[in-house]
Amino acid sequence: MKKIIEEYTNLKQRMDEVDTDKLWEYYMPNSPADQDILKDFISELGEEIPKELIELYQIANGWNCFYQMVDLFSLDDYHSDKMDYAKTLLVTELEYQDEFKINELLPIAVSRDDMDLFVLVVGGNSIGQVIWFAGGVIERFDSIKSFLSGMMGYSKADMKDLLS
Repeated sequence: MKKIIEEYTNLKQRMDEVDTDKLWEYYMPNSPADQDILKDFISELGEEIPKELIELYQIANGWNCFYQMVDLFSLDDYHSDKMDYAKTLLVTELEYQDEFKINELLPIAVSRDDMDLFVLVVGGNSIGQVIWFAGGVIERFDSIKSFLSGMMGYSKADMKDLLS
């Protein structure tokens, strides 16, 4: 996972250089999470947390605008207005489908200015999947690694647009 984040970071740096109109904001991933805070987070959830989420926080404790205006949550974001907004979006999304229960989904990223919401499945039959909602399911990723790789693919497409 560290390699994916490094590659994605390099891509975002290149995008920042070529985005002369400043269509997007560009940030680097946050430093790794404090181990004590991470332990508290794990114990607070009281559920089987996919190991990939823990690994992600050991590498980067969140990432603002990791994809366009979507922020990947830091541990602090789980007790913030950002999480309140994500939960509001999630309730709305689940009104139109019955595949998941709200307690089976953990928001991990949300758009600052739109309805894009990314959740990690932490219960049910699809544990470890990441689902992208925006007025319905946009895409499903098998894991956090495939989610990060997939979003990097979307950013590469944005890069091509910036270069054209």
